[in-house]
Amino acid sequence: MTVLTCDPDLQEKQDFFSAIARKKESLHISVPVFDPLPASTVVIYTIFFVNYPTIKFFKPIKLVFERGAETGAYIIGNEEFNKYGIGKTKEDALKEFEQNVVSDYFDLKMSDHNKLTQDAKDLLMIYGGYFSE
Repeated sequence: MTVLTCDPDLQEKQDFFSAIARKKESLHISVPVFDPLPASTVVIYTIFFVNYPTIKFFKPIKLVFERGAETGAYIIGNEEFNKYGIGKTKEDALKEFEQNVVSDYFDLKMSDHNKLTQDAKDLLMIYGGYFSE
């Protein structure tokens, strides 16, 4: 796995993401991603959000990339967060995933803690274990 040890600027983050998504040796592959089959699944771990540079990570987030056989759409998600992003490109899917997670995080964080359900409180704790602003 490729490990990023600095806090790069946005362009470096985008370049890093593009590079690891293309290099087989940089990925933990859950099924053969370079098969001639049009559908595949790839698992990577990210230590930053490309589109939200102010979010600081405490530990890597597992991202599962999938590409549909029929539609060719990319799906990026995290089962623990129960959040996903879908797009025509991996970058679009990642952007939607990041927006969903960050929006949900700030919505929960800004809410009256006493009015949150236990599931919402648990999710906020999970988010807090991975990152903060």
